[in-house]
Amino acid sequence: MQIAANTRLYGLFGYPLGHTLSPSMHNAALESCGIDAVYLALSVPPEKLAGAMEGLRAFMGGANVTVPHKVSVIPFLDGLTEVAEAVGAVNTIFWEGDRLLGDNTDAPAFRETLRDVDLVGKKALILGAGGAAKAVVHALRQAGIGKISLAARHPDPKAFPLCDLVFFEKEALAPLLKEVDLVVNATPLGLPKNPESPLSREQLATLRDGALVYDLIYTPTSLLSMARERGILVRDGSGMLARQAALSFRRWTGRDCADFFEKSLASRV
Repeated sequence: MQIAANTRLYGLFGYPLGHTLSPSMHNAALESCGIDAVYLALSVPPEKLAGAMEGLRAFMGGANVTVPHKVSVIPFLDGLTEVAEAVGAVNTIFWEGDRLLGDNTDAPAFRETLRDVDLVGKKALILGAGGAAKAVVHALRQAGIGKISLAARHPDPKAFPLCDLVFFEKEALAPLLKEVDLVVNATPLGLPKNPESPLSREQLATLRDGALVYDLIYTPTSLLSMARERGILVRDGSGMLARQAALSFRRWTGRDCADFFEKSLASRV
């Protein structure tokens, strides 16, 4: 890869970033498509977000956004896509003419990974209340889910008006775990810097037969490891990562490289 004065810049805004597969996947796709551009992981603490957005407007072709900026970045944009507006969170920033817009590719990516699962009328429990949880709620609603419960340390009815909110506490979760068909971990618990599981072995043991545990984290986690030990159906976030990356890439370049991203991710995880 050669970087010159005309090389287009894309990147990932987040803090703290730690290890991320996004640069390697996007750079491989850019090179494969013969696009003169580079994708970088850019550590942007909350107090530097305004400056980073000024830099994006001046120098960049677009960006992905992750924790903790998926909601706080919205005021810096000129508008939102219909999906991002409905979700209330942004993970992709792109240009449409001279307007800088926000999109959410997390929601359709999550939905796509569950196309083979009948969710109509079913019950789901989401752990976490950040931008990723917002995308999951939207996707599940689109899929015809019957009921969504959401557990958070500080549940906010205004942020999740269509969900049954509970505190992220053992006693509050106990009755829900016995009745839900799907559990989604949308918290940072399970990442290398926070390796503990959001649910214990004892809690997982109370899940009904046929329940599915979905962890949005794409690397191995203790949650999925313990669930597998009990014979529970599991899915990790690798498929969602590849699909949302492909959708972002299409926003920036107009190229459809979904298969490339899935194969690229499989070789890196």
